Amino acid sequence: MTETNLFSALSKYDGSTSPENYLTEAFAFLLRHLLAYEPSAAVSLLNDLCGANREFGFAKDEASSIVVETQVTTKQGRPDIMISVGNKLACIEVKKEAPLRENQLEHYGEALDASPASHKRLIVLSRHDLDIPAKGRQPDHRVRWYHVHDWLSKAELSDLASCYLRRHFTAFLEASHMSIERVGWELMPGVEALVNFGKMLAAAVEQAGLQDEAGKITFTGEYCGCYVGAGNSLWCGIYYERPILFYFSVQPWYHPSAKALLLGEAQSTYDKDDDGFHLDLESESVHFFALGKDAQLGCLAKFVRTCHDLAIQAVDRAKKQEKAP
Repeated sequence: MTETNLFSALSKYDGSTSPENYLTEAFAFLLRHLLAYEPSAAVSLLNDLCGANREFGFAKDEASSIVVETQVTTKQGRPDIMISVGNKLACIEVKKEAPLRENQLEHYGEALDASPASHKRLIVLSRHDLDIPAKGRQPDHRVRWYHVHDWLSKAELSDLASCYLRRHFTAFLEASHMSIERVGWELMPGVEALVNFGKMLAAAVEQAGLQDEAGKITFTGEYCGCYVGAGNSLWCGIYYERPILFYFSVQPWYHPSAKALLLGEAQSTYDKDDDGFHLDLESESVHFFALGKDAQLGCLAKFVRTCHDLAIQAVDRAKKQEKAP
């Protein structure tokens, strides 16, 4: 049975609307826990995070006194994370996808300058290498999320709860494409298999009689699939995070009442989720990877056609209900 990721599950409640805030809070929670139960590893991680040098660094005997705060309100703005102990203060700006706002580092630098702490650091923690104007305030240290993933993965932990949280947080970073893993020989057959899947999906859509409604097969860093409905309303494909599930998704701007009918009333042999249907390619009833190519093609075509027809029927029912007195 596949283990549900703690941080991915919790992100459904806030992560979709405020992904950077959620990421910040999750990371800060982990830091606080490690400071309490794995002080040596926590201090080592904080020193790497802050780019410790002769002037700035945390000591193990300070672990119990180190304060990790989020969204601290200052006159100059609200830094994502502030870490303090004694006369040391670190301000960390967390980024996932968004760029830095204009003068954002200047404002946080002013907040640091206004602090009575004698040793200060301004850090930018981001997924990508951000473009920081050369003439503006420069961070004292720049860190990427894959660095955090590496530090956590290598940390020597003994507390069971800490190991559990570490495992789930690093897996969350991996699922969010914020880690870098070694590339093995699997790359070549993997790329070939992905390209073959794209070709088979295109053939399945054609066999389902939906080629006139389909868009091009698209490969991105997160998924492989295509639209099969007017206005990019219906989509089918796989997400690399869980490639054993083949999805037929109903986009949010699809007829709202029809979507409710589709997911609430439609009878189907396929599993339903919040956005449509999915086909478990590894399930005992499918055994997709054990099938010949013709059977695989038929399996995908049947799934796409069935889900497409259910969606169209749901629209028709919704329109009739709207016209009814």
